[in-house]
Amino acid sequence: MAEYKMGFIGTGNMGSALARAAAKSSERMLLANRTPEKAEALAAVLQLGVTMDYSIFLLDSYQANKQRFPGDNQRAMAHAISNTFKSITASSITTVAGFLALCGMTFALGRNIGIVMSKGVIIGVICCITFLPALILMFDKVIDKTRHKVIMPDMSKLSLWITKHAGIFLVIFAVLLLPAIYGNNHTKIYYKIDKSLPSTLDSAIANEKLKEDFDMSNMHILLLKDGLTAREKQQMLSEMEDVDGVKWAVGMDSFVGPAFPQEMLPDKVSSMLKSGGYELCMVCSDYETSTYEGKS
Repeated sequence: MAEYKMGFIGTGNMGSALARAAAKSSERMLLANRTPEKAEALAAVLQLGVTMDYSIFLLDSYQANKQRFPGDNQRAMAHAISNTFKSITASSITTVAGFLALCGMTFALGRNIGIVMSKGVIIGVICCITFLPALILMFDKVIDKTRHKVIMPDMSKLSLWITKHAGIFLVIFAVLLLPAIYGNNHTKIYYKIDKSLPSTLDSAIANEKLKEDFDMSNMHILLLKDGLTAREKQQMLSEMEDVDGVKWAVGMDSFVGPAFPQEMLPDKVSSMLKSGGYELCMVCSDYETSTYEGKS
């Protein structure tokens, strides 16, 4: 079995750039990427929930039209197809438009899911008005024999009582509104995933160790486009360090000095911070992720 010195899981915009930079070292690499086939497997579950309503609507309309046209199943199905097509067309158009919006994502996974789901919804509509009616007519007797009793109880009396005593529920709503507003305003919401994870994890221990030994709180990554002079980059980093809350800002010139020609650096060293027309810079701040201070 071949031995790999490094591996990349995901070769999107970032992964592919890192893989190309690492390829210059002539080391054996293992690349893994989510392919459209994987997106199809993931989208199958989503598509089932999205398009199942179409078949339910067709079957329900067919049962209703069977009572309207007793003994004439084909006529009942014709009316069911007409009613279903009018209803699901508008719904499917908005659904397809929503999934096509995923194609605008930077990540290839969103584009793959958007294309697969859009095709699935369109095919689902076509099958619902062509293939599924034929199956229902073919197995109509079997469907009638295997129908189960209605599980939900009759709610007509309860709904009638609620409409007659609507004032009581308005009072209950007004009484519950105040504690609901208070709870909403005093509920602490956080967007840091590490707050919900155990502190004994290796990643949590490592972050705490970095904070204690190197006084690191939160790291920000900047990509500088080629074309800036060493003086301009150093001036920009100095201005960043003057911002309240910023501990330090470093780039390639911070390690070798602005007077040192970058052309003299080995490719193996410079490729770690510079590739693809961009240069990597790091900024460390006092503020933690997802805090009001960090937003400001």
